[in-house]
Amino acid sequence: MEILNQLLAIDINYIVASLIVLYFLMENLFATQFKFNKMPQHPLHNIMIQVMLTVGGYFTAIVLVSAIDWLSLHRVGILHYVNMPVWAKLLLGVAAFDFTNYWFHHMVHRVPLLWRFHRAHHSDTRMDASTNLRSQPVELLIYFGIANLVAASVFGLDVIALSVFFLVITPYVFREHTNIRFPH
Repeated sequence: MEILNQLLAIDINYIVASLIVLYFLMENLFATQFKFNKMPQHPLHNIMIQVMLTVGGYFTAIVLVSAIDWLSLHRVGILHYVNMPVWAKLLLGVAAFDFTNYWFHHMVHRVPLLWRFHRAHHSDTRMDASTNLRSQPVELLIYFGIANLVAASVFGLDVIALSVFFLVITPYVFREHTNIRFPH
């Protein structure tokens, strides 16, 4: 549990910055399917978008953590009434957050009103590690606010499961958006 606490104490912004630098270097060192002359400017534009969204993200995080703490305190959700080891609840919690976020992502591609917000992410002219940062504020509220609040209230998840979910998913989504050919 001590190792988990140490991992969760890491500021996620350091992880994000490290991943951007790592993947940006890899995209420039290894052969990718796209090359263009203004490579350094491209991530700068996406990073500037992310800087503008950071304030809204902090507000959403404060509200989300407070709401999930309230739900946990009042034992709202299925896992509060199931007797199992803490590690199993944590694994199920991370899986439940991932499951819910998957379906919310599916919805933003299928529901026209939600697609209007999500298409800002897809409007990037060249996908690279910084593409993951390209989002619209309402979409962030949907993904990181509403989706996770729904998961916490239905499944009975806590802030620790949410933190582990973000710790696991963050490197994955950056790798998923890189312009590097990984072996299958």
